Amino acid sequence: MMKSRENTIVVKKIHANKNTIISTLGYYVLYVGPTFPGKNHDYGMFKKEFSTKINWFKDFNIRIDLGYQGFDKDYITKNTFISHKKPMKSKNNPNIKLSGLQKYENREMNKKRVIVENSIAGIKRYRCVVDRFRNHIPLMKDLTILLASGIWNLNVINRPAI
Repeated sequence: MMKSRENTIVVKKIHANKNTIISTLGYYVLYVGPTFPGKNHDYGMFKKEFSTKINWFKDFNIRIDLGYQGFDKDYITKNTFISHKKPMKSKNNPNIKLSGLQKYENREMNKKRVIVENSIAGIKRYRCVVDRFRNHIPLMKDLTILLASGIWNLNVINRPAI
């Protein structure tokens, strides 16, 4: 008995593209890094873009998520704010919980960090950045996200004050 291929669905793995995006708490996108394949780690991409030998962030307060652990050891900053990570379960520590103070600090940091996530979502509103990219012209992916970020910044500038 032969099986028909008409009902077969072939799903290819499509890895997304990734960029490092630096934003202000006022929703402005300040920096868009080069496009990397989705398999790259966030902090590894960041270290390729910003050498640890130069004090890039010495005058800034930096808020980062847990994908950038080790940032405070590699870079000199005015202040670095990173969420508390829940510890691993072990024989010595079977009850894994964050303290009430750590949960409160995480909540306060995330209230400010969500603004950056909203900026990234605003860029992704322009679907050419998130849909499957079929263009093979060199650096076109980088140009596309730069243009989407620029349009987002124009949107932020023209937004009425609340």
